[in-house]
Amino acid sequence: MDKRGLKGEYFPNMKLEGAPSFVRIDSVIDFDWGENPPQKGFKREEYSVRWTGKIVAPASIKNVSIDAATDDGVRVFIDGKKVIDDWRDRSPETDSYVMDMEAGKIYDIRIEYYQNGGGASARLAWNAERAKHTEYFSNQIALFCRTPEMAQCMSFKSQVADAIDYYFMYGPEPDQIVAGMRTVTGKAPLYPKWAYGLFMSQ
Repeated sequence: MDKRGLKGEYFPNMKLEGAPSFVRIDSVIDFDWGENPPQKGFKREEYSVRWTGKIVAPASIKNVSIDAATDDGVRVFIDGKKVIDDWRDRSPETDSYVMDMEAGKIYDIRIEYYQNGGGASARLAWNAERAKHTEYFSNQIALFCRTPEMAQCMSFKSQVADAIDYYFMYGPEPDQIVAGMRTVTGKAPLYPKWAYGLFMSQ
């Protein structure tokens, strides 16, 4: 019987080389180890992890964002194709890849991660346009570009997006955009000239 989760192979070096020190099934990738080891008796730094497994879409969904938030480097492969490659020392950051998924189709996924020093964290999340298929493990705001095969556009997403009002101003000329901003923010009050002198003297 298949276990739910991804197989995690934990290596005592930063290059995923040799035999792993231990292997386990991680039901989710949602780790904030800080300066602690992933497992008692293992290294606190200068190690790497490879997670492998499969993901299945509950329905046909467009614009699914695969989000990897890590400290330090990360690489993500979908069906053998490298879709995220940020293999460097860094503080916590989020990388994302947007794809369309077909109902019932099984996708191979592989995540490679290394930790050099300092704090350590690794999180994998996926976010879809249809809210009932969305699950977050990270509350970081992530900027992402759609894949080249899709439309050339950029967007942003946030867990608190539903609590924010957005206004979009468009105009072929900059003056039209400025006019739109003035309409949204309201008319700016102008004080009499003597008031400005009083303010500056104070």
